[in-house]
Amino acid sequence: MTTSEIITRRNEIANLALAGDTRYSFDPIGETDGDINDMADETDLPLAYRATSTSDVAVYSDGERHVLVCDAHGPISIYVSGGAA
Repeated sequence: MTTSEIITRRNEIANLALAGDTRYSFDPIGETDGDINDMADETDLPLAYRATSTSDVAVYSDGERHVLVCDAHGPISIYVSGGAA
């Protein structure tokens, strides 16, 4: 899956991960009140897509590794492999 495909499907992937889809894993990340658009250090990846609302998902990617970050009562990171979804 390419970075642009992940950006397009970011909310769908986040919902699947939070619903227990085993293709994805997720962990809490950063401070409880951390900004999901400011997690480049925590993910060790550059921000590829900035979340535009509290219900949106930020995407961090270097083109090969992809991490979605969303707010679920604190930031969580969702790891997406290249062949996921």
